[in-house]
Amino acid sequence: MSYKTQVEDIIGSVGDDSLITQSLLNAGAKIIDATPRDKLMISALDASISSSGLDVSDKKVIEVVVSARTARLVTNAIYLESKSADSIYQISSNDPVYVYKGEKIFVTIGGSDTDGDCFYVPKIPTTDGTTAITHASSSVANFPLEAESIMVLGSSILCLQRLISDKLAKLKTYVQTDEDSELAQTEMLEVQAHQSLLASLKSEYEQAFQVYIGTTN
Repeated sequence: MSYKTQVEDIIGSVGDDSLITQSLLNAGAKIIDATPRDKLMISALDASISSSGLDVSDKKVIEVVVSARTARLVTNAIYLESKSADSIYQISSNDPVYVYKGEKIFVTIGGSDTDGDCFYVPKIPTTDGTTAITHASSSVANFPLEAESIMVLGSSILCLQRLISDKLAKLKTYVQTDEDSELAQTEMLEVQAHQSLLASLKSEYEQAFQVYIGTTN
């Protein structure tokens, strides 16, 4: 079943596939950002880090490994100091570190930049690790399975908020132009129904989200 169908089963017709797609991406990105790294490891991908660094602008880094050892994140100042033979921060061959420089990460061990492995998940939900999901997608890769329904629920909330906003804009126009009062009344009833549903969905979402974040694998 496509995500569009799942969303519209919850809130009714949206009439804007681009809105559903963007809402899914926004809701999914929020989940990924909030999920503890240990919960993401089961969904992680592996990318090689060379001595010239690895672009992680589209990646949430979970762990960096060098020579079968977990590297620790340090500041740029300590990273630079670690490469000096006279520094108290010089890194031994048993203590790899990594650092962010712009949108890249670099690893060093024994005072020199080296190769390593980066375990990560995409920052947005994808179908295959690189291709962003759309309204027509029916599954997501490298994303916590137990959070998929929360993503759909979050997307439904975002879409419903837009629908309410659009209907309120129409109501304002009716008032300003003295258009059919019966039509305006119908719109108002729909807005009220949507607002009631929105409140219910938000409550359900917050509860599910907190349970998810607080659950350990």
